[in-house]
Amino acid sequence: MTQYLDKYVLYRRTLFAIFWVWATFGFLQDEFFPFLAGFRSVIYFLLDIILVLLGCFCFQRNNSKWIIFFITYIVIDTIFINGLSIINCVNGLRSFIPFIIIPSILYYFLKGRNAEDFINKMDKHLYILLLLQAPCLIFQFLKYGANDHGGGTFGNWGSGLATMTIYLVSFYLISKRWDRNNYFKSLLENKQYILLLIPSFLNETKVGFILFGLYFLLLIKFDRQVLFKLLLAIPLLSIGFFILYKVYMTSTESSMEITSIGFYQEYLYQEDTEDLMMMAEMLADGDFEDDEWSIDLARFTKISLMSTAIEYSGGNILTGLGVSHFKGGTTLAQTEVAKNLPWAFTGTIPYLYFVVMQLGLLGLAILVAILVSLFKNFREVKVRDCYIQFYAIVAFCVICCYNDILAVPVFGIIFFYIIISSSNKLTKEIADKC
Repeated sequence: MTQYLDKYVLYRRTLFAIFWVWATFGFLQDEFFPFLAGFRSVIYFLLDIILVLLGCFCFQRNNSKWIIFFITYIVIDTIFINGLSIINCVNGLRSFIPFIIIPSILYYFLKGRNAEDFINKMDKHLYILLLLQAPCLIFQFLKYGANDHGGGTFGNWGSGLATMTIYLVSFYLISKRWDRNNYFKSLLENKQYILLLIPSFLNETKVGFILFGLYFLLLIKFDRQVLFKLLLAIPLLSIGFFILYKVYMTSTESSMEITSIGFYQEYLYQEDTEDLMMMAEMLADGDFEDDEWSIDLARFTKISLMSTAIEYSGGNILTGLGVSHFKGGTTLAQTEVAKNLPWAFTGTIPYLYFVVMQLGLLGLAILVAILVSLFKNFREVKVRDCYIQFYAIVAFCVICCYNDILAVPVFGIIFFYIIISSSNKLTKEIADKC
């Protein structure tokens, strides 16, 4: 027993150390230790190695068949189908550590005899991380303004990561303490989690509006009495939303166009479809000049062009182009594909695009299968836990269309912990004590 506890404590502390270095190094380095900028990629690489080693020690049979199949597919797709090197394959595998390594580590803690101890400690760490986002985001807002610099503890250019973390963690923690029979009373009793959402409006991450609305909607118990009270509260809720909207508009210095459909068409997709078709034809003919495409194309524009980009680069939509094209440029050289199509591998990268460009539709199907397998205990949990999981599912869908933060291990720890712990049969009684 002592030996088990010693091993468990060592592994747990290692995981928390990785978690905190990853979650805070960006902000600390950007603001207080700028001379460490050159070591940033090295530190993240070392954290990758430690996380992989921890995963080997904590290896669990849960989900192992899908994981082994996924790794095998990546190796075959990258080396044998697309002809990239072993170095490229290993480097590219790092982007999928959240799906390959993290679930197994979390199963080790959540299926073991110390599940309650781990959940209590992990929840405290998540709450501290949530608290820290507020002063960091305020600091970044005052220094840089409301833009992508507002990444909270994750540092500059981590705005999407910070916003998604704030909403996921806050919703997870508040749901464990929520009484759906007393909506407004619960709001008052858990006001700290609501207040900690406000800093997310200090950057330009517009996806926060979706997560904000769903946040309060999923806290409702849908029966006639509550719905009637909600109808009576619509004026108050409207005022609250308007105030937050004004805070966002003022902080970001945005124009009123943000309320128009046209704004989001331009934000998410190329406005002129004829231009889009012309781009696709130019891409197919190889008429792009590198210096012409040092711009960040809209998210859905990239998604719509990925099939043509893959075919132009010698791949096919089923298997993609192999991994590692989104890495390189610091220690290792970029791949030839990334050099030839710089616009395709830079700027804003939706996760759907990130996966299909590298692993194709087959890789995307395997990845989704891994995610679905994490819900195998779904029917055994309470309704409250299903709300948490549904919020996580929506967050995953948003990420697929928005950015590639699921390639970041620290977010993977948060995301998969919320999914697995809320579907873990052993945590049902623990949630009642919180």
